[in-house]
Amino acid sequence: MRYFILTLLLVLIPHSANAATIRIVAPEAVNLGGQFAVEVFLDTEGKNINAIEGSVLLPKNVSVSEVRYRGSVVSLWLSPPAERTSGVIDFEGVVPGGYQASPERTGSGNLFTLILTANSEGIGRFAFNDAPKAYLNDGEGTSISLSKSSAEFSVVASDAPVTAGLGADTYAPEAFTPAVVSGAPYGLEGDVVVFATQDKDSGIRAYDIGFSYIGFLPEFLVSWVSAESPHQISTEVLGQYVFVRAIDSQGNVRIATLAPTEPGLTSFLLTWGLPVALLLFVGFLFFAIFTARRRVSLK
Repeated sequence: MRYFILTLLLVLIPHSANAATIRIVAPEAVNLGGQFAVEVFLDTEGKNINAIEGSVLLPKNVSVSEVRYRGSVVSLWLSPPAERTSGVIDFEGVVPGGYQASPERTGSGNLFTLILTANSEGIGRFAFNDAPKAYLNDGEGTSISLSKSSAEFSVVASDAPVTAGLGADTYAPEAFTPAVVSGAPYGLEGDVVVFATQDKDSGIRAYDIGFSYIGFLPEFLVSWVSAESPHQISTEVLGQYVFVRAIDSQGNVRIATLAPTEPGLTSFLLTWGLPVALLLFVGFLFFAIFTARRRVSLK
C-alpha cells in the first residue's frame, strides 16, 4: 500500500520546475500586407540560466522585415537571431552571470522580437525546432530540457493593411572603437583598420570609412567609401584621423573616430594651427571693424 501511495504522490506532484520554458507570442490575426510583431520569451521557472540556443521555424506566408533584440535578457550573442537559412531564425546567446525569473514574472524574459510582413492569406504556425537547449549557470554548463510552445495565427484580406503597435527603429548602432593593427593575421600586407558593432533593432546594413587631417569635420564633409573589416590602409593615412560610419537598416548612423596612429606636423597644424589661425583672423576682423566704426563716430 505505501508503495502505491508514494507512486501516486509522484504522479500528482507537478514537475514544471524540472524544465524552463521557451515560448512564442503572436497575434491571433493579421491583415494581408501588414506588418506585425512576434515575440520569443524565456521563462526560467526558478532556474539560473546562462546560455540558450535554438531555432524558430517560420510559416510560409510571412517574410522577415527586422529582428530586434534591444532589451533582451541575452547580453552576449554568439550568433544573433537571424534568418541564415530560408524560413528559419537561428540563435545562440550567453548571459554572463546567469538570468533567473521567478514563476510570477512569466513573460518578462524577452529573447528577441521578429518584425514580419504577412504575404498571403491563410493559417500560419510559428514553432521551435526539435532541440532548443538551455544551460545552467552552475559552473559546469549543465544542459537542461526546455518546454516549447508554438503559436498559430491567420492572415486575412484587408483593403487597408496596417502596421499596428510597431515602434520605428530610431536608435543608432552601439558605440564602438576602431583599431589600426597589422594585416598579417588576416593575410594582408601593411596595416589594416578593424571595426565591428551591433544594432539590436534593425541590424547593421553597411560600414563606410573616411580619412582626414582634421578630427572634427562634419559628416557631410568626409569623403566616405564602403568598407568591410579588416580594411587595408596605406602608410600615407597613418597621420590622419580615421572615421568609421556604421549604418543600420533604418538609416540610423553611428560614427567612430580614431586619432592618428602616427601624428605628424601636418596633422598637428591642421588640427590645432588652422582653428587657432581662423579664430585670430576672425578676432582681428572684428577688431578692425570696431576700430573703423569708432573712428567714424568720433569725426
